[in-house]
Amino acid sequence: MKLARLSWIAFVLMSVYTHAEPPAPHQPGVHFISDVEETALKHPKPEYPRALRARHITGAGLFEVAVDAPSGQVIDVSVVRSTGSKALDRCAVEALKRWIFRPNTVTRAKIPIAFTLKQH
Repeated sequence: MKLARLSWIAFVLMSVYTHAEPPAPHQPGVHFISDVEETALKHPKPEYPRALRARHITGAGLFEVAVDAPSGQVIDVSVVRSTGSKALDRCAVEALKRWIFRPNTVTRAKIPIAFTLKQH
């Protein structure tokens, strides 16, 4: 379990540094999530369908979540920049809908998600 959690943290951090772009300055109140452990209480990773991995379909996208501040629950997810695959976008959106943030900390946030294959 610890290894899985560390893998997810590494996955998110790699996404942040390689595929992320901060929100435009004209978007007040939109946070860019770079430390998921500090901000989100629950942050399940997206499913990476076996069929897409087998076909070497990868991609990185940027997603914006709207959060109910008192509860910390995600109430809406939109695609800011697609992964390039509608199926991967759907997987990311479904996972982000299950995220829960610390109450009263975030109302909108942009989150990078990357689907990559390990290089052997």
